[in-house]
Amino acid sequence: MLSLFTKVGKGIPVFMDGPDTKARDAVHILFANEKVRQSDFIPTPGLHETEAIDSIPTLNLEALVRTKLNVFRDKDKMHLRDMLDVELIDAEWLTRLPQELSERLQQIIDNPEDGLEGMLDEPTGS
Repeated sequence: MLSLFTKVGKGIPVFMDGPDTKARDAVHILFANEKVRQSDFIPTPGLHETEAIDSIPTLNLEALVRTKLNVFRDKDKMHLRDMLDVELIDAEWLTRLPQELSERLQQIIDNPEDGLEGMLDEPTGS
């Protein structure tokens, strides 16, 4: 039986499968038009920045890219690299973004392998 737990970690509410679930495996809840942390450059996207996919409101690509650049964790950088690799985004996006976020995207474009050391290594067998 699936049980949902809510827990606030680092000030972010999350839904978890159980009390032993790690925060990285949880669904993080972000509120529209609010900064998650004081240090964020921009607030989270508003509800007007969604499009329906199978009747479910989903962030549009530009809002998702801004969110990934604002948070800028390793996994967000990896997602941005993937978006660049499949040509969902490119250097033309630099002009669409606030300066701080544009600088972060430029960093990934200029150095796509930075921060990947050890992340893509083959797992060792048991």
